[in-house]
Amino acid sequence: MKIFTTEIIKQDDRAVIQAIFGRDKNIEWVVFGSRPVVDSNSVLTELDYIGNPDGTIRWLYPTRSRRPLFLSTYTSPSKKAAFYRKGIQIIFRLGLARVARSGRMFIQHTPEANIADLPIKVSMSNYAVFTGTVGPNRKAVIALADRERVVEFAKVAVGPQASLHMKYEIHAQKKVATMKLESWRVPSGCSISAETTLQENIAPPTTQISSKLSHLHLSAIKEMTLATLSYEQSARNSFLTRVQDRLRAIERGPSLAGMPRLVEQLQSLFQEASAMKRLPICYSHGDFTPWNLFPSKTRLRAYDWELAGYRPALFDCIHFVFQNAVLVDRLSYAEIRSKIEMVFQYE
Repeated sequence: MKIFTTEIIKQDDRAVIQAIFGRDKNIEWVVFGSRPVVDSNSVLTELDYIGNPDGTIRWLYPTRSRRPLFLSTYTSPSKKAAFYRKGIQIIFRLGLARVARSGRMFIQHTPEANIADLPIKVSMSNYAVFTGTVGPNRKAVIALADRERVVEFAKVAVGPQASLHMKYEIHAQKKVATMKLESWRVPSGCSISAETTLQENIAPPTTQISSKLSHLHLSAIKEMTLATLSYEQSARNSFLTRVQDRLRAIERGPSLAGMPRLVEQLQSLFQEASAMKRLPICYSHGDFTPWNLFPSKTRLRAYDWELAGYRPALFDCIHFVFQNAVLVDRLSYAEIRSKIEMVFQYE
């Protein structure tokens, strides 16, 4: 297999592309100046990509795509993201998709070549790829569409930890589904191989992404809490054990060097929690954030269950507020604390 690109592709991105299009193949990377010419036994598929500010690839999709399917993986609730989504939709509707791309690549492959472990031909145009976040848990997300909408998402493991996380996610989704909770909607999914899973798209086509912790969010958390609540001795709680291990790592490492006051406060909070005789524990999503959630009128549709597990009650509430306040709204400490205190006023 040969891949021709308009510029040199970074090694991290090469790993993603190989995982999707040629995991078990030797790939020859070629920087080209004009459209490559291939022999009669090969097929040439043209792909466009859109880059991140650092030059890495964010999305990858067939050049002949008429719809920006990759936007189904862009779920940030910020105003900037909403403006970008609208702009991209207009550009594609006007037939000006080339304006959005950062570069192109051609994949020379055999006619029967598939995407990842899926029964989908490389040359088809009804898919788009989000290349994932760089790191040991990196995975690509492939949006798979019919003529009208994205119907499924395939996850393809790239980093060494990704396969384990993806396998656990399928287990967690099945666990929540058996709870028969009225306020939750969880995607059904399955493992295609050790490196690939497939999940249904449960996002409503017209739902707006919201950063607000609404009554529906809180009702869903309350329902799961009541369904799974138990009390454990603090000394035996696995969550506190993990927190303690991380605190020790912080003390030994350079990440918070120069901030001794913060380390002292973290230790004080840990001691306070450890002093409790019994700790209320319940099942939680683990990454309960606006970009993983789609609220409808009566149910909360939730993706990305890789970090699900038993944690102290209200973990998901605090995580939602904190992540959104820091990563989207860029709030001050005082503003974040005020929002968290409001959570505890909910009954």
